Amino acid sequence: MIRIVLALLAIVGVWYVMWKYRRLPEETRKKTFLQICLISLAVVLVVLVASGRAHWIFALLGGVVAFASRLLPYLRHLPMLAKVLAAFGIVIPGMAQAASSSAIDTNNMSREDAAAILGVDNSANDQQVLNAHKSLMNKMHPDKGGSDALAAQINAARDVMLRK
Repeated sequence: MIRIVLALLAIVGVWYVMWKYRRLPEETRKKTFLQICLISLAVVLVVLVASGRAHWIFALLGGVVAFASRLLPYLRHLPMLAKVLAAFGIVIPGMAQAASSSAIDTNNMSREDAAAILGVDNSANDQQVLNAHKSLMNKMHPDKGGSDALAAQINAARDVMLRK
C-alpha cells in the first residue's frame, strides 16, 4: 500500500513541476531545468541510500576515481590533443587556447633579453650559446614535461644570439 501512495505522490509531483515549468518565462527555463535535475538527482540518491541500494553507485564512483588517477600523468598531452583536433576542425572551447600556437617574434627580442633567457653573458660565443640552449632544452622540452611556449622562447633566444 505504501508503494502505491509513494508512486501516486511521485506522479503528482512530476505533473506539478512540469506545469510550473511550462509557465516560466523562456529566459529562466534553462536555469530552472538544471535546478530541477539536480534536486531530482539528490532525491533519488537519498531514496537509494535510505533503502540500502546505493552500494553500486559507490562502487562505480570508486572505479572512476581509480581509473582517473591513472590518467592524470597523461593530462600534459592535452595541448597536443587540442592541436590534432584543431587540424580536423574540431575546437573544444576549454582547449582552444592550447591549440593556438603563439609564434615568438624574434625581431622584437633584444640580445640582452635572449642572453637572459639562455642564462649566458651578452658577449657569449656561439659554442656557449649552443651549450646553454642544449642544456635548457633538455630540461624544458615539451616531451619532457616542459611547455611549447617555453621551448619556442628558448629557440627564439638562440636564434637572436646566433644572429650576427
